[in-house]
Amino acid sequence: MPLSAPAASATSTPRPSPHPGATLALVADPFGDAAQKLAEVYGARHTTDVDSVFTDEGVDAVVIGSPTPLHIPHLLAAAKAGKAVLCEKPIALDMRDVEAARDELNAVSVPVMFGFNRRFDPSFAAVHAQLEEGKRSAIWRTCSSSRATPPLPRPST
Repeated sequence: MPLSAPAASATSTPRPSPHPGATLALVADPFGDAAQKLAEVYGARHTTDVDSVFTDEGVDAVVIGSPTPLHIPHLLAAAKAGKAVLCEKPIALDMRDVEAARDELNAVSVPVMFGFNRRFDPSFAAVHAQLEEGKRSAIWRTCSSSRATPPLPRPST
C-alpha cells in the first residue's frame, strides 16, 4: 500500500509502517526541500504539487500531515479520489467544519482514520495490554510530554 504525506515535514510525518506490504511512494510538500529530504530517505518520489497526490495512480493511501486548516480539504480530496486516509489531528478547529466533513465522508467507501500520535506507541500499547490482562486497575488520568521528535528510522536494506 503506497503512502503519501501531503505537505508534511520530516518531523511531523508519521513513520511509514514496517509492514512489508507498505511502501512510501510519494511525499508532497509545497516546500520542496522537506519533501525531497524525506523522499530520499525512503527511496520515494517527491513533489511540490500537493493536489497531484490525489490523482496519482501509484498512491493507494494518503497520510495527511498538513497544517490544520488544510486537513479537511486534503482529507476530502483523498477520500473522494478513492484513497484510504490517515489524517493527523485536529481535523479542524471548528466542530461545524468537522460535522460537514463527516457528512461528506459518509458518501465515500474508503477507510478513513484519524491519527492520535500515541495510538501505536509501544509504551501506551504495553499499558493497554496490562489493562486488558487485568494487571492494572482503571486509569483515571494520563499525562505525557514529548520534548523532541526522534529521527525517522532508516529503512532496512
